[in-house]
Amino acid sequence: MLEEVNNKIIKEITELVNQTKTNIVQEINKSIVYVNWNIGRIIVSNENEFNNRLEYGQEFLKGLS
Repeated sequence: MLEEVNNKIIKEITELVNQTKTNIVQEINKSIVYVNWNIGRIIVSNENEFNNRLEYGQEFLKGLS
């Protein structure tokens, strides 16, 4: 009887820890996608300005990458 209770507690704790790990990974991935998407948005929104100063823009993008 005691062993069953212990196994149940261990199972619940393991599930909680695993779900928390999954949630953390998902939040980190969302943050990385958000940052990369916004970096691309900033570059594209300023692309016309870079094209007007083509040489400077190309050097800036090379440095940025």
